[in-house]
Amino acid sequence: MVLRWVGTGLLKAERQFRRVKGHAAMPQLVAALESASLSDDKAVA
Repeated sequence: MVLRWVGTGLLKAERQFRRVKGHAAMPQLVAALESASLSDDKAVA
């Protein structure tokens, strides 16, 4: 029953969500952050 209420709430809230500008470039951002994080980890170790 709880899942039904949560699902209904999400469907109603979905109408108010807006698309993030630049959402298509998110995989590139994640890759850049991961490579920067890896290079920082190597410098610390």
